Amino acid sequence: MTRSRLTVLIGCLLAGVAQAGPFEARQVYTLTWTADLPATSHGYGVVLGQRGAPTTAPKDWVEPNIGSSATGSSAAGPATSPATTNPSNTSPFATTPFAVGPFAIGIDTFDPPTTNPFNADGNLYDRPPQEISLHLAGREIANRRTRHSLGTPATQPTTRPALAAMTLVLQFVTGGANVTVRNGDEFVYKNVFVPGLSAIDFDPTFGGDAKISDIHAAWLGEPLSPAEAPTHLVALDRVLIDNGHRVTRQPTTFPADVGNIGRVVATFSLARTPAGLDKWDRYGSVYVIDDAGQRFELLRFMTPYSREWTWQQDVTDLLPLLQGHKTLELNCETYGPGWLATVAFDFYPDARSSGPLSPGALSPSTHSLGSLSSGPLPPNSQIPGTPLADSASPDAALPDPPPPARPTPRPFRVTNVWDTTVILGQADRPIDRQLPPMPLSIDPSATRVVLRTLVSGHGWAGNAGNAGEFLPLWRKVHVGDRTFFNNLWTTDNDLNPCRPQGGTWKYDRAGWGPGRLVDPWTIDLTAAVRNPTTSPATNGPAATHSAGRPTSMLSYEIQPYANPSPNKDFPAQHRVSAQLIEYR
Repeated sequence: MTRSRLTVLIGCLLAGVAQAGPFEARQVYTLTWTADLPATSHGYGVVLGQRGAPTTAPKDWVEPNIGSSATGSSAAGPATSPATTNPSNTSPFATTPFAVGPFAIGIDTFDPPTTNPFNADGNLYDRPPQEISLHLAGREIANRRTRHSLGTPATQPTTRPALAAMTLVLQFVTGGANVTVRNGDEFVYKNVFVPGLSAIDFDPTFGGDAKISDIHAAWLGEPLSPAEAPTHLVALDRVLIDNGHRVTRQPTTFPADVGNIGRVVATFSLARTPAGLDKWDRYGSVYVIDDAGQRFELLRFMTPYSREWTWQQDVTDLLPLLQGHKTLELNCETYGPGWLATVAFDFYPDARSSGPLSPGALSPSTHSLGSLSSGPLPPNSQIPGTPLADSASPDAALPDPPPPARPTPRPFRVTNVWDTTVILGQADRPIDRQLPPMPLSIDPSATRVVLRTLVSGHGWAGNAGNAGEFLPLWRKVHVGDRTFFNNLWTTDNDLNPCRPQGGTWKYDRAGWGPGRLVDPWTIDLTAAVRNPTTSPATNGPAATHSAGRPTSMLSYEIQPYANPSPNKDFPAQHRVSAQLIEYR
């Protein structure tokens, strides 16, 4: 690949994965390759180890939690996990030891269907076995399906297998890196923040029986200034949550000054109690309570079936709440032995070096790594290549690619909008009465406005359609004449790194899964609140001005649903919380 082609590629990639977080990427690593899998292949892996450090590439690879013992550790702390996350008794990979490296990607084309809702195999819906997983410090942290070929054999044996052109982009930012993985033209991961992933002199090692070719690696930009250690705050330390202790409140002192904080990562852990673990999946939340007694939902979690686990989530958007003296509340609807819960926060100083990127810093330092025959690279190997940036190429005078995106504004105010349980399908309880339209009073100095919602569906037996846990329903957010649409339905619970579990962990559910944090639905309302027009909730003018602040009407709509015979003890419901976040 010539420098001109690579420069254009990097520029296009950065344009396609513009920085989503609040801080600037100053150093970018890209790795591209093409894969061709034989008919017998079950997948392969890529380990980005430290150059010169011992790195073992596995010969076989299938959905690994990279590590061979039954007790592993997650990126955020200890947890119990099987050696592989697809441990079929008939799979030859059940006891395969996998390599340990700081960061790795698993390409899995072996995930046989199952009809057993309780066993360890997850592919209950017979979905295509085309999965790409991310791993850090020896543990799987994410897994997603891709629509396109991963280099798997074609349906007809006489047809040449499709080749998969893969691209990895790591944008190093405060506290970790944004990870993008592209399969052909499909972004399987786009700006997925991975806490703790730092820039090192990567030595990519491929494992498995794929034929890997057209390998290219490149660095772009200038390094971040030397990272300072984050301020680590343990707010709740192994607090018992069980049948007799469902709610815990504890005063917490966050940093008094957060002006230099670049990112906040929350770590939530559930560990075994002396009496064991709850065998069921339970609903729970972590709240921050301000001086006025107002609760703001920080995290929503669903416990796994009889398992320990550790999760991390970027909560920088809620930074205004994580300052000074506050009260932290933990609640969980457990009726059994429960768990020992820990809630901790890492406050990362902003690691950006002073001043903007200079144009000269954007020239790519590139190595063309060539091609491989079938079979894995030898451990810790690197195919030699000529650094393109040092070659006397006629492309040397090419213009620089565009720099990474500039920092976005910082959050300065968080306002509760809704925090309630909405009963579904009952004519005497219309949705707009339970979630009344709300006026949004926006500070004139705000340059960005975001709505952050946490919604999960609950209730099933006796409710029509097994709602709300097992019934997909769309929801819409209206601001003036603008509408934002989302389907409340989670279809990748079988890929959850917290697997396998003891119960029906693999079923699709309404916006959640056992052993997962509920992902916020975050909507950028900036354009809508800057130019408010009419509101479907009021059918009239939506914009007024109060004390110089533009005001818009916000409403939330749920797909119509009728529940003629609701379960009186557990009716179909959506639990809704929403916060408005203003930035400048």
